[in-house]
Amino acid sequence: MKISEKILYLIKKQGLTKKFVYNALGITQQGFDDKLKKEFFNTIELQKLAELFGVDVGYFFGGEELEMVQVKKIPIRAYAGVLAKGLDNIQVMEQDLEQVELPKKYIKNPQKTLVFEVMGDSMEPEFSAEDLAITEELEEWWVRVRRGKMYVIITNTEILVKIMKSYDNEKVILESRNKSYNDLVVPRAEIKHVFKVLGKLKWYE
Repeated sequence: MKISEKILYLIKKQGLTKKFVYNALGITQQGFDDKLKKEFFNTIELQKLAELFGVDVGYFFGGEELEMVQVKKIPIRAYAGVLAKGLDNIQVMEQDLEQVELPKKYIKNPQKTLVFEVMGDSMEPEFSAEDLAITEELEEWWVRVRRGKMYVIITNTEILVKIMKSYDNEKVILESRNKSYNDLVVPRAEIKHVFKVLGKLKWYE
């Protein structure tokens, strides 16, 4: 069964209502229906559903035990549309970095995977404040980035979550999902690191 089919099966089996479930997730009925249709539930949502239904989270992944891997969470926020200090300005010991657990089956290279916390509204509705962007660092990014894809870009003075609109040998042009923001032009020489956005985690209180 697909994940959505398993969720609907558990709702019926346990005599619950869809309203009870989407309220427990903190989303709307439309949002819940869209997730069922698109098979799009992030790890935190599946963990919350597992607790709600009293099953192991691995049940949603075919019943196997879900193997997790730890990746580092940067102790600064990737500002979506707001200036932030670059990584070079942050002095932090390796052992002090917070760890986030992610399903190993979705993480190809844990050593190059980082999680950034988003602030601001420039990437809404795809990313909202306090969403966690799961990323993988791109080596030789200038030959690997693609137009229309989302990246975390670290410059001398900024950390940005943006869409790669265009690029050449001199500059890159970045755009926001939120069309109330203007495009950004960043000199290529100022870019220190580029991370491809793989997905996101959403934390609910």
